[in-house]
Amino acid sequence: MLGRVLRLIFGAIGIVTGYTIANTLVIRMLPPEADGFKVPIYVISCLIFGALLYYIAGKLFNFFNNIMGKAESTASEVSFYEIIIGTGGLIIGLIIANLAAIPFKDLPVVGNPIAILLNIVFGTGGMYFAIKRKDEINFDAFKKRKHGDGTKILDTCVLIDGRIIDIIKSGFLEGRILIPNFIIKEMQVMADSADAAKRGKGRRGLDILENLVRDYEYAETIETEFDDSQQETDVKLLKYAAKIKGRILTTDYNLNKVAAVTGVGVMNLNELASAIKKLAYPGEKFFLKISKQGKENGQGIGYLEDGAMVIVENGKEYIGNEKEVVVTSVTQTSAGRLIFSKIE
Repeated sequence: MLGRVLRLIFGAIGIVTGYTIANTLVIRMLPPEADGFKVPIYVISCLIFGALLYYIAGKLFNFFNNIMGKAESTASEVSFYEIIIGTGGLIIGLIIANLAAIPFKDLPVVGNPIAILLNIVFGTGGMYFAIKRKDEINFDAFKKRKHGDGTKILDTCVLIDGRIIDIIKSGFLEGRILIPNFIIKEMQVMADSADAAKRGKGRRGLDILENLVRDYEYAETIETEFDDSQQETDVKLLKYAAKIKGRILTTDYNLNKVAAVTGVGVMNLNELASAIKKLAYPGEKFFLKISKQGKENGQGIGYLEDGAMVIVENGKEYIGNEKEVVVTSVTQTSAGRLIFSKIE
């Protein structure tokens, strides 16, 4: 709608400009016997300049629209810092435009259209270049992005995992929680899948999403320009996170690595879980319920609350009982920690 209005305005300016040029330059040079050509000359001049500026206005609008962002970008994605910088650029552009319009101010009829055109071009251009170079202008007191380091973008696997609800309730996760529409669409596809396992995961993810948005005031779904893209979900997630300077919350090992390589912030729940696991030291004693037999003769196996496996030497005869054990050694494997112990 805005583009059409701008084209009509520029088209009207072009018609006035064409009439003025024809009247001041062409008509005056015609001999008296050529009076019959005046009307066609006026019409042709008005049509040429009107169509030309109408076309240029369309190109300018598309150019600045593509530079400034997609038309569907919401106002919430524009920070206060960007508004201040853009306004400053607009003011500077308008000052330059009015200085440039001084030589044309005394021209009859065409002076005002030229001044308006210069104000539009220089004002818009000043705003664009100011925002484009905003990172080179340091006003740290104002540079507070609504989207930024505190914003987390959830991956599909985090929603399916479900631990995100408890982490948020615990108060260890702060800032906005965003769920892009393309993530929701992926879960909807999974929920409608013919495969029972995928269908169950998709429905679980949608249930977690519903609880999250309902109970956590900073969690919200959001439309993005990547929603209709045919790219893979991980690619869209990385591009969106890079655009808003947010951090991806995931449990996907491969996505974690790709994000690290591309410079996108990422938080892996599995790494968090590993970091807060209780450490066991040789010589430490604790009570353990021995739940099953180990692979080696006489071994028993139990588990800590965080899931770490404890292998108990000569623990086979105590299966089903809780006994005090002492740690003899701890081994870290790709599958997790293995704690070796014995019953004193």
